[in-house]
Amino acid sequence: MHTNPITCTIADACRLSGIGRTTLYSLLSAGDIRSVRIGRRRLVVVESLRAYLDNLPAGGLTQRDMR
Repeated sequence: MHTNPITCTIADACRLSGIGRTTLYSLLSAGDIRSVRIGRRRLVVVESLRAYLDNLPAGGLTQRDMR
């Protein structure tokens, strides 16, 4: 039985979401995305990352983007 992970490393969260490391740490600091510490490791709660991305406004192209 294969299950999806409930946490991932900072590097994996950046790779999976396309969010930069600095931005991810800012979102963690602000409480927008949850993480846990286990020993010295910080792990991002995958469901929290997913919920954050799902709640972002749709990013359709505008006339300004096409210039």
